[in-house]
Amino acid sequence: MARVPYLDREDLPPEDRDIYDGLVAKRGFVANLFRVLANAPGLLRRLLAYSDYVRHDLGLDPHLRELAILTVGRVCRVDYAAIIGRSPAASVSPRRNSRRLGPGSARRFSRLRSGR
Repeated sequence: MARVPYLDREDLPPEDRDIYDGLVAKRGFVANLFRVLANAPGLLRRLLAYSDYVRHDLGLDPHLRELAILTVGRVCRVDYAAIIGRSPAASVSPRRNSRRLGPGSARRFSRLRSGR
């Protein structure tokens, strides 16, 4: 059980409900992480702005962005990052990214994927 309550849209003051509306419009649902952070709507707004910038406006190569999502998820032992972060446009493969990341990176990436 969470120590901080998971808030639903109706739990927020009317002036902050647009946060949920935006998440549903962009992502199709509101993840529990955001439901918890909704306890601090100002923080959640800033985090979402930062996240959107990094994911969409930074200009990072989609393959490298996907690799970063999967790598951070693996390091943090967050298995669902491989599902949620999966972008059809990115299509990460060790061979494709080895040229970008340098010698031996395909082998390191394969170890991350296999958990070794």
